[in-house]
Formats: sequence, structure tokens, C-alpha cells
Amino acid sequence: MRLITSAFPRLQRLDENDVDVGPDLVARCIRSWQDNGFDIVSIHNRAEEEAIGDGLPGVLYRFVDEALPEGTRTTPTLAAVLADLPPDAPVGIINADVFMVPFPGLAARMSAAAREATLLMHRWDVPSLRRREGRRFDVGVDLIAFTPRRIAPALSALASRPYQLGVPWWDYALPLAASLHAPLTLVADTLLLHHWHKLTWSEPEWHVLAEITEAFLLEQAADPQAEPLLAAEFSRRLQQLGIDYEDAPDRHARNYALDDLARHLIHQISGARSISLLAEMRLLPPPGAPERPWEILSEQEMQRAALRQAAEGAAAEALHAIEEEPIASEETAYRFVEEPILAEPDALGEDGGSSPDQAVYGNGLPDPEMLPDEPAVPDAIIASEDRPITNQEPTLLPDVVAEAVKGAMPPDADDHAPLVAPEPVAMAAASRLSMIPVDSGVGVILGAAAYDSLAALKTAARLIGRRWRDRS
Repeated sequence: MRLITSAFPRLQRLDENDVDVGPDLVARCIRSWQDNGFDIVSIHNRAEEEAIGDGLPGVLYRFVDEALPEGTRTTPTLAAVLADLPPDAPVGIINADVFMVPFPGLAARMSAAAREATLLMHRWDVPSLRRREGRRFDVGVDLIAFTPRRIAPALSALASRPYQLGVPWWDYALPLAASLHAPLTLVADTLLLHHWHKLTWSEPEWHVLAEITEAFLLEQAADPQAEPLLAAEFSRRLQQLGIDYEDAPDRHARNYALDDLARHLIHQISGARSISLLAEMRLLPPPGAPERPWEILSEQEMQRAALRQAAEGAAAEALHAIEEEPIASEETAYRFVEEPILAEPDALGEDGGSSPDQAVYGNGLPDPEMLPDEPAVPDAIIASEDRPITNQEPTLLPDVVAEAVKGAMPPDADDHAPLVAPEPVAMAAASRLSMIPVDSGVGVILGAAAYDSLAALKTAARLIGRRWRDRS
């Protein structure tokens, strides 16, 4: 069986005694694969040919001519790695710096298993190859083995994206796309050892490829050749992620959530079909395990679902109350149009106080005199009062509420961080809505949502906006 990699003969790795063992490390790793019966192909861009020199014994080197974008690494693209693979011969892609524990017949066993499924293997990080104690590295995949014909649609689509060996995200994109066409199986044996080192990819590079991967997975889930149940689940989860982060100020939070979702799906799908190559057996799931474990939400997904349910529940309850107890008179309903809450410069002073007859308390929010001491409304909220909305603009509610409360968030907080000053924030948010017909239900929703997070507050505001749009 062939293993494909991109192996420089020399690198730097310090052991636990700060001794550089890098010059010999790659050679030891490659030799361990050969001792287990694998044939090795190392692919490089033509620009690296001189640096490779004579290379390592027994390794077939292949050099490709690729016009890589300026600023990218010189490692080969996945398109080069996947080119000209024999369609029915099992093959593996492996990181160059992992050592394989010796076991007679391993290549033959892996080849047989890879004819039936796409195999994943995680490495175990150790201080050095002499000091073998460590933990499994679940964040990425270090060896993936497959039969090209079985996952041909995924391989063809992957080759059209700018993935490269040694660069993040391809080891999420390939197994997830492959799982739509062939079973995804985890090899649970402790076979791959990795001399620990700091991660070398860059944050900007990681985020660019995250966006590419989200679009790629959505496209793969829409492929008519994909397994329908799993494809539908991929689509649902990815679309929900997009909804949850549609108001995020930048893509970073969404990309981190995608990372969580991708890792979770890989572990759930492959873990349900774990095998041991050493024992030549399938590892059964625990009694009572779900039939489709990939439908289990990750912890982050459950947290976002709880926020959505809390906001939607509060909104539904308050809107039901609105229908049951309609606004008494049009004069009351539209009093804010005639008398905006923040018409007076000190309507929300630095101490957070204002008179009880102001409309903010008519919205169902409590008089601050009756509240425990809270931090003052941040200046950024008061300074943002230059853009009231009208009842003709209900769809702007989430943006306006976000603008109103951004000053209450720590500079580095995301949408799901707890609000610093819930009551003043709720009052400020309600005040920003003072140019639309408002009744007590709106204030109740905003007041309840403000105790959770900005994300919950914006969800509530979006629901209110839809309600006013439907009623107008």
C-alpha cells in the first residue's frame, strides 16, 4: 500500500533535554513506515528540488510545477497529491513527522480495511520518541486512507480548492466530504507517535480556509450522489450555524464555531465505526448508543440552541400577551412618535436615573430606583442615539439594538458573552426603539433577553421586527 507525504529530510525538533533531534527525525519516521510494509511517495513543488537533494533512501520523489499564489507556502496542493491515483488501489495521505509503531502485516491490514471504508488515524503527542507518554491529538487527522473510486466525487471537488499539505482545514474537508460517499472509520489503535511542537499555521490563513471549507461542505451536502440522511444533516447544521452568526461583527466567531462543528462531526461519524487493526476487530459502541450519533449536537451547538430557545420562548410569550391584551388606544400606541424617550439630553444620565413616567418604564422595564446598584449606562450607548428607527423599518431592529448595546460589551467579547450591565442595557435598547409603536410586550422581551447576552438580545429584537412587519 502506498503512503503519500511531503517529507523534507531535515527539520528542527528539540527533545525534553533541548537537544535538536530534527535532522534524524523525518528519516526515522519514514523508515518506520517502510518497516511496516508501506511504499512511500513524497510530493514537492519544483522549487524545493534543490533543497531535497538526494532525499531519503527508498522514497520515490515526485516534483510538480505549480503556480502558487504569492505569500502561500511552497508545499504541494491537494490537487497535486490526488492527481493520477490508481482508482482501485487503496492509498494513504500521512503527515511526514509521525512515527509508526512497528507491527507485522500492518500495511496489508490497512489496505484491506481501506477498501471498505475511509480510515482516519490520530497521532499521539509525546515529548520525544524515547519518552513515550502523551495524549491523543484530536484536533486534526494525521493519516487518512481510502480507495479513490469510492470517494471520487469528494476528491474531484477537493482538488479544485486551494488546500495544501501542511496547511489547515484539508484534514477536516476531506474526511467529511468522503463520509458522504463511503463509511468513515476511526482506527483506534495507538500507532502514530508525534514529537510535539508548536503549531506552525497562521491565523489569517486559518480563517481564509475556514470560509472556503464552509462553502465546500455545503456544496458537497447538495451533491445528489451523497448519502441522503447524512447530507441533510450536514446542510441543516451548517445552515443553522449561518443563522446563529448572521449578526456577528466579523467571521472569526463563525469560523471557530465551524471548527467545533467539523471536529465534532468527524469524531461522531468515525467513532461510531471504530476498528482495531492490531486486533482485527470492530469496536462496538456502548449499549444504548444512538443509531445516528452524528445527530448529537456539540456542546457549543447546545449552548446556542439554549439561547435561541430562551429568546424565542420569551418572545412568543410576550407576543401572545400582546394579542390577548391589545393596545388600549392609538394615542398610547404612538406616543413615542410624538414624544421620543431620548428627546431630553439627560434622559439617561450617568447615574442611570430617569422619571417614572417616561415611556421606557411603560415598556415593562423596571424603574432603576427599584433596582440594585448597577454600572452606569456606558457613554457609547448614550452617544449612539443618532439613529432612531421608525415603524417603517422594523427589519433594522437587530442592527439598531446591537449598536445601542455595543458599549456595554468588553472590547474583546463575542456575541455570547454575558452583558456587563443588563438593566441599563435593556433600558438603552428599549429607548432606541422609541420611534416605533411599542407596548409592554416589547420591553418584557428585551428586558429578559438582556440578562443572557447580546446574541439573545438581537434574536429577540429580530423576532419583534418580524412581528411589526407582519402587523404593518
